[in-house]
Amino acid sequence: DKAEQRGVHRTLMSIAALLLLAGYAAIFKSHWPSRKFFGYDFVNHTWSSPTRIAHDLIGYVVILLTIAQASMGLMKHAALQEGIRSYTFHGKLGKVIMGLGGLNIFLAICFWSWNTGWKILLAVLIEGTIALGILYPSYSHPESAPLSEAELKES
Repeated sequence: DKAEQRGVHRTLMSIAALLLLAGYAAIFKSHWPSRKFFGYDFVNHTWSSPTRIAHDLIGYVVILLTIAQASMGLMKHAALQEGIRSYTFHGKLGKVIMGLGGLNIFLAICFWSWNTGWKILLAVLIEGTIALGILYPSYSHPESAPLSEAELKES
């Protein structure tokens, strides 16, 4: 049922957001000794390659959008409990975040010094998975329509 699906979605997305923050904390810790952030080397006062700069900046955008998305999701859930539709763009924003995340992973694969075969395999698997997440049709409900009695009971 829809309420159960929303509960699973909320749990999985909350875990994903927490893992994203933990991942960034690990990245920050690993970059701290060399003081390289935002594509800039604060020790030598030099910029990285354009690919790395784009990767860094897109990464920060993804982090900020994910925090906003998680917050909106929690507020959307609270509003649904009252029978109010809100943040009707929430699903579309999730797909935008997935797309930006996929682009960012692709940029990272480009500058990693791995074997070309591994890079291709990784790109195909990750980008294919993200494409499924973005392109897989989601339930489309007319957002302007009021919630039915059944939907109110499910949410």
